[in-house]
Amino acid sequence: MRQGLAVVFLGFVSSLAAAGAQDELAARLLQVAETRSFDAETVLAAAESPEVRWRRSAAKLVGHFRQESAARVALQLARDPNPEVRAEAVASLGRLAPWLSQPSWQTRVRKALTTALADPAPAVREAAAWAWAAAGEADSVLLSAVSRERELAVRAAMLRELWRTSGNQWPAVALRYTRAGQAELRWAALWSLSRKGGGEVEASLPELLRDPEPQVRLLACEAVRRHRLSGLASSVVALLADSEEGVRVAAMNALAELGEGASQVVTGKALRELDQLIAREDLEHPHLRVAAVRLAGATGCCREALRSLVEEGGWAGGEALLALARQGVREAVEQELASPDPFFRRWAVLALPHHPKNQELVVKALADPEVAVRLATAEVAGKLGAAALSAELTKLLSDPDSAVRLQAAESLFALGRPPDPTILVKLLEQELSGAASETSVDLVRLLGKPQNLTPEAASALEKARYSRFPAVALAAWEELFRHGRVRAFPTGAAGKPLAAYREIAAFAAKPRYWEVVTVRGTFTVALDTEEAPITTYNLCQLAEKKFFDNLTFHRVVSNFVVQGGDPRGDGWGGPGFFLPDELSRKPFAAGSVGMALAGPDTGGSQFFVTLTDQPHLTGRYPRVGTVASGFEVVRRLQMGDRILRIRCGEGAPPIPVPVWYGPLSVEKLEREISEFRQNRESYQPDSQWLSWLRKATSKYNVVVAMGTWCSDSREQVPKLLKIHEVLGQQSPFSQITLLGVDRGKKVVPQALFPFGPVERVPTMVVTFGGAEVGRVVETPLSPTLEEDLVRILAPLEGWELPEEGHH
Repeated sequence: MRQGLAVVFLGFVSSLAAAGAQDELAARLLQVAETRSFDAETVLAAAESPEVRWRRSAAKLVGHFRQESAARVALQLARDPNPEVRAEAVASLGRLAPWLSQPSWQTRVRKALTTALADPAPAVREAAAWAWAAAGEADSVLLSAVSRERELAVRAAMLRELWRTSGNQWPAVALRYTRAGQAELRWAALWSLSRKGGGEVEASLPELLRDPEPQVRLLACEAVRRHRLSGLASSVVALLADSEEGVRVAAMNALAELGEGASQVVTGKALRELDQLIAREDLEHPHLRVAAVRLAGATGCCREALRSLVEEGGWAGGEALLALARQGVREAVEQELASPDPFFRRWAVLALPHHPKNQELVVKALADPEVAVRLATAEVAGKLGAAALSAELTKLLSDPDSAVRLQAAESLFALGRPPDPTILVKLLEQELSGAASETSVDLVRLLGKPQNLTPEAASALEKARYSRFPAVALAAWEELFRHGRVRAFPTGAAGKPLAAYREIAAFAAKPRYWEVVTVRGTFTVALDTEEAPITTYNLCQLAEKKFFDNLTFHRVVSNFVVQGGDPRGDGWGGPGFFLPDELSRKPFAAGSVGMALAGPDTGGSQFFVTLTDQPHLTGRYPRVGTVASGFEVVRRLQMGDRILRIRCGEGAPPIPVPVWYGPLSVEKLEREISEFRQNRESYQPDSQWLSWLRKATSKYNVVVAMGTWCSDSREQVPKLLKIHEVLGQQSPFSQITLLGVDRGKKVVPQALFPFGPVERVPTMVVTFGGAEVGRVVETPLSPTLEEDLVRILAPLEGWELPEEGHH
């Protein structure tokens, strides 16, 4: 086998020598990756290359082609002398295993993975654990590997994958590891138990809820929530006062899921603190507030605070409406259903499962003129379990919006009244006539969903195997495979000219970053161009075209992800093309950036950032980068927050100016933003106007709404501080209060800034006796700030000043 491949490789390189074999090979591999067209000559040339990077690329690539020729290359590279190559080949074997129809190939793959679990290189053993679980193999082999593993990180990786294996031996073993001395092992064992459920996870949780490691406590709360373990409610209550914010959020979400069980244990001080959290607008900790709202809905408390929050709107206001509905407050839901604002109507629809007349109200909402409302209603209708709604959902199969049509079809399946396959076929044909969309892939999945394929569905799936969209062709092939109809793997699309892939390769050869500017501040992402060259290139192309400007973060899940980049804003949109999955074994730790998918090879423009470690995403979703700075901005993003712009840069990511909310200290500003100190020290106020300020007989205060991110704030506020410093004891200003606002000019609570909305920053409000007497907005109207201050005080002090512009 190796001798034959060597001949192919030498012939290939010889034919490309004039153009530069290495550059050409890079371009051709990218073309194979994007088109999903198995070019044996290119792949084999890379597999036989003396350079590790090409063999590693081939090892990764073959995992996407469910055919014997790809498995043959992966098996060869699983014996490569380089451990990086072996690890990638082993991971590819794990991806291929479920799709190999011949028992002989399954046996060969199983043998290779078993060998890899005992490989001398830790990275290979870790990849083998992932692959063994991805293949759905028996737990006994992996448990044997766990027992002999000496590397802590690898043993933890093996424990994390147990839940995906077949067999019933592993839960008892995982339970023992939840008592291990190392926190990594306890967390990993609990991860598998929490994904699977059962008596073992419940037995482990009382102790793990008191674990010294915060991430273990957080995961324990998530296990209680996921499996609704009401018997542990009293243990979770203690974590409402945990020192870690993420644990407190997880505890509140767990108790909210328990419902009545929570209301019996959340009492006294805990209830009072919930009320305070809901009433206080804390822009730095939005997840705490939303979690408190959800828990209030479950316990029946804080009704007035919830009503006030509904009026405030936003993510927390929508959650407050759901909480009130859960408490049985019907009028709030009915009022918002009639709101002229579709944002509130959508939240009211989500609250309908708690309304006694939900079917009647759902029927009305299904005719809403707003797409987002109809879409949400169609989803809710499927969850109500009322077969009487099937007629109304059937009408939506002809809705002008493709996402609404698909959701209606999915809800009909949920109600046990699936649409006629001929209708789904027509919808698929309609969808495939346009640009690439997730809806087309989902329709293929629906056609294959019934236990037995109808002739119409089978014919449509056979036709879809030849779609110009590789993601659609792959989905159709998979559905046919699941129904026992083994077909040749799709041949892929034609692809772009090789020059386009040379450009991508050149792009990926240099470090790149994203600068993401949001209303909550700026964060930067170090893009992983090596592991995801096609995806990062396309994301940067979209950014340069200003595709992301003014889009929103439409999905925010506490302790999980924030997600944005959808032009529709509801999770159903994309750029009009699909990107191939570029999968790696790099872990999805907190701050990892990945691509949202609706199935294999369906990435587009939607991206997410993980808020905590999420091992189940590793190797299954494209990981395109890591937050390099500004992760605190990511943590305070709220559902609906806008992306002001995203730009792509070359080199190391810059450190953005931070965005801070609420009261700010001069010491913090000057310590962490050097520009503040420099601007204060370099400013020389006009002595003439300082002499006027020294004459003031009354004392005033200044309250400044400013943005640390704003260049005018960083210039003008230091001038104010210098004026106050130079005047010393003769300053007319008793106090200068600095309040940080976000890029949306959303200010801190009214108690601190009762002077109306802020349209531009900085806004410096001069007060006397608590009342405003004048303000300076953004930049002075006069030549200097000190002159503006004098002219504000002059009427109160009785000063006669020279005309403006004359000294």
